[in-house]
Amino acid sequence: MRTEANAESVAQHLLSHDKIVLTTHMTPDGDGLGSELALLRYLKRRGKNAKILNCSTVPEDLRFLVRSGEVITFQRGKHESVIAEAEVICAFDLGAAGRLGRMEGPVRSAQCSKVLVDHHLFDNDLFDVLFVDTRASSSAELTFGLLEAMGMKDLDVEIAEPLHVGLIQDTGSFNYNTTTPSALRLAAKFLEAGVKPYRVWRKLNCQKPLHRVRFMGNNIARIELHEDGKLSSVLCDLDYMKKVKGEPRDAFEVVNHLLSIRGVEVGCFAVQIASDKIKFSLRSSGRIDVCDLAKEFGGGGHRFAAGFTTNGMTAKDAYAEVIRRCCDLVNPGALR
Repeated sequence: MRTEANAESVAQHLLSHDKIVLTTHMTPDGDGLGSELALLRYLKRRGKNAKILNCSTVPEDLRFLVRSGEVITFQRGKHESVIAEAEVICAFDLGAAGRLGRMEGPVRSAQCSKVLVDHHLFDNDLFDVLFVDTRASSSAELTFGLLEAMGMKDLDVEIAEPLHVGLIQDTGSFNYNTTTPSALRLAAKFLEAGVKPYRVWRKLNCQKPLHRVRFMGNNIARIELHEDGKLSSVLCDLDYMKKVKGEPRDAFEVVNHLLSIRGVEVGCFAVQIASDKIKFSLRSSGRIDVCDLAKEFGGGGHRFAAGFTTNGMTAKDAYAEVIRRCCDLVNPGALR
């Protein structure tokens, strides 16, 4: 039975159990990681046996948030028992069950309660307790509400900083449509708790190795325009990455540049992560909904920022098909 829950009921549910596993999507971002770190630290203060178990390692630019031993990276044959023995599994910022990666099977098999804290549009077939609000700026905002409902009295920097990172990343440093008055008030609370914005900015933006900056520049140089400049795109396949000695995880930043070109309404970035697996990220300037297209391919997200992964197709074929569909979005009914 699936239950639409609020912060108070989820707080009571979590506090009534001891063994709690927290997780987020593959290649965690600041919102997913920040939310689970904040809740982990609070649950431990309340004496709970809480663990973070993620499919992917912590990205380099977010490691400043993590203390030693706080995040476990899932390994097959080693950590299935952690999931099986949990009384509650709580996932953050997921967007789609498939984004659990190789953890999806063990999570599905677990007999415990499964809680989702999310602000994405989500076709749920896995979680039974849903704390989902697509109007929220971020999962971090929902997590803060959850912590307050748990009785958190004094917000300190150890909990505020990871939530602040989630907030600024999912609002684009308060530039996206997700920026709301409540998000700005929440940022003020985080600063009052001791968060230093300049420290966070430098950690997130000024610690990139030279090869990663050059790789991003190379990808920006390869951006293509379609449909009279309304659609921008770039494909980063394995052959190209081998040639320039790049890694998939270093390629994703180019998506932030696809909408910076005058006249572009939709940006499409594709990165090949395996021989027949290509990850797509879609961005919209604010007129065209890209989430429905992502959902058709088994993904999801927000109206103006969504993603999905194709399987069983070559990078060239998958890219061509998705570009064709994106062209239909920006110029519906055009003859091709």
